[in-house]
Amino acid sequence: MSQSFFKSISLLTISALLLALHACEKPEDLGRDVLPSHDDLNALFSDTLTIHAFSYEEDPISTGNRQRVMVGSYFDPVFGQVHSSLFTQLRMPSTNLDFGPNPQVDSVVLSMEYAGLYGDTNQPATFKVYELQEMLTIDSTYYSDDLLSYTRTPLGEKQFYPRPTSAVTVGGDTLPPMVRIPLKNSLAQRFFQAGSGVFVDNSTFLNFFQGVHVKAQANPSDGSILYFNPFSAHSVMTIYYRSDGDTLHTSFHMGEESIKFNRYFHDYTTGDHDLQSQVLQNDTLPPTQSLFIQSMAGTSVRIRFPHLDQYRNKDIALNKATLVIKADPTDASSDTYKEPPRMGLVTLDPQGDLQLLTDYLVSADIFDGYYDRQRKEYRFTITRHIQELLNGQPDYGLMMVSDRRALNAYRVVLKGPQDQDQPMKLELIYTNL
Repeated sequence: MSQSFFKSISLLTISALLLALHACEKPEDLGRDVLPSHDDLNALFSDTLTIHAFSYEEDPISTGNRQRVMVGSYFDPVFGQVHSSLFTQLRMPSTNLDFGPNPQVDSVVLSMEYAGLYGDTNQPATFKVYELQEMLTIDSTYYSDDLLSYTRTPLGEKQFYPRPTSAVTVGGDTLPPMVRIPLKNSLAQRFFQAGSGVFVDNSTFLNFFQGVHVKAQANPSDGSILYFNPFSAHSVMTIYYRSDGDTLHTSFHMGEESIKFNRYFHDYTTGDHDLQSQVLQNDTLPPTQSLFIQSMAGTSVRIRFPHLDQYRNKDIALNKATLVIKADPTDASSDTYKEPPRMGLVTLDPQGDLQLLTDYLVSADIFDGYYDRQRKEYRFTITRHIQELLNGQPDYGLMMVSDRRALNAYRVVLKGPQDQDQPMKLELIYTNL
């Protein structure tokens, strides 16, 4: 699919899809028993309708100025190597910044407050921080494949074990869980020697220091993607220094006004053979026994019902249509790399843009899409959508994605429509008229 597919998606549609899906809590099987029993309705049941489904690599998605950012690297035996890095501005705390007379640097630290983690906390991570050599601009939209130029030599680096729930102590103060990366003192010396004109306002400062790129060293085995809160008062670059006997510090923030984005990278050549066949070799033909969904502009699933027209010529009343997708219990990596708590399911228009299903707009709760841990499955109630297709609306297919996929690293292996034991099914309950 062309790169323009996702870049042409309406921002309003994307916001409605991602925010509204996140806003609802899972009901207890709401809607699954709203109909009387089959006998009471003289209803018929079918789950044998042909489904055509395949996985594909998503086009880049917008990752600019999200409420959390991700940095990390890990190797997944199914999905291959996964990386996420951060590009961000750092802004002054005030205009006309003054370090005082004769400032002497003690240390420079980049801190990022945790907002969670995905993966294995028992494996060390190595973060490197580089200085940007290219300006982030407010009128640009940044996508998950964008890359800005940065220095070859890092400003600093740190190897550590992720501890997203452990508080840290700094100067006798107990602070929230965070990663603190020591940077070179020479950076502070540059600031001290730059002259007051650089620190008049953030516009002049950002021309002088355009920001940082935080990158994880590739982890050849289990690892993690770490989530951080860029809007925290603790997500800052701090210069600790002395001036005429006073011990001082000044922090530069990556908060609300700082432009920032994530870059994602997936190496599917190191992944599972079935995933490579679908995603890299574009094998969309049945049989499809496994399907693959991954956040971070990874992989999604396209779904079609090629023989649904066999019901158009029948005189029936459609009572309920439910799409049921089982997770693959043989996926040995799923204990470490968890499935999405909820999936999104949207339809496509003739231009390939995403459109919310009528079922979702009527009731997001009944629509569902949450992962049922007991059944190990996702279910979508799509009665109205199927009825629209039966009424003659063109079928451009469905697209299933990991919910909030720009804000998390979830992935899951699903059973495809040709799985021998528990295939993907469209359950139809209908009544002959």
